[in-house]
Amino acid sequence: MGNQPVSEIDSFGLSLWVCTSRAFGIIGINHTYMWDDRNETPKGQRDCSMQGSSGKRNTHDDSLKGPKPGVEPGWDIWYGPPDSGVSCERIPNSNGKERDAIQCCRDKANKGVWFPGLNDCHNPLDKCLKDAGISPGDIPPHKRFGKNRGVE
Repeated sequence: MGNQPVSEIDSFGLSLWVCTSRAFGIIGINHTYMWDDRNETPKGQRDCSMQGSSGKRNTHDDSLKGPKPGVEPGWDIWYGPPDSGVSCERIPNSNGKERDAIQCCRDKANKGVWFPGLNDCHNPLDKCLKDAGISPGDIPPHKRFGKNRGVE
């Protein structure tokens, strides 16, 4: 950040992840969410995404969300239990940007009525990652429909 070069360094290798799961448990329709693996992030506050229409319904299983805090760099893809449909991919160069991205997501995630492609879980995730200074080229792919990376 401006004139604060130390704020961009994360000596522990902690970062954000883009995770996908089956939306409403349906294979081929994908929910996506942001996952924060920092140790200081309280349990239950590691993920952020639109949760159903205006936050009225969960779209993923709370027990299958993402990697444990402080996953070593080099492990850039995390999979939930077999047949869970959950996978997460580390966002390169997100170190030091977690707080801004998560706060933006919390502010935007459940605004308005859910509508695929226009106002769904993918939209606030992409906008907040970009607004936090993460290059669009660093944001892992997360398709709305079809199979996700490494998940049947």
